[in-house]
Amino acid sequence: MKRRDLERRLRMAGCLLKREGASHSIWINPATGVKEAVPRHNEIKEPRPERSSPASARVEPSADQGSTRQRLTTGQATAAEGF
Repeated sequence: MKRRDLERRLRMAGCLLKREGASHSIWINPATGVKEAVPRHNEIKEPRPERSSPASARVEPSADQGSTRQRLTTGQATAAEGF
């Protein structure tokens, strides 16, 4: 996904640009308070789509996995991320 497309989606989700860092932009979701660093690359890796397999065979991602967009829009954060 292009960086500008991700930024557009973040704005549509209600996220705000908090500050620009040396190599990352810091975005915040004011509704949840979650902060996320978005790298300064033209192409940003998208999350893999979930497989359509039975729930018993599905492996749930741990709290430290997921994309920037998923964590910001759903409010998921971990203690390891310091948010």
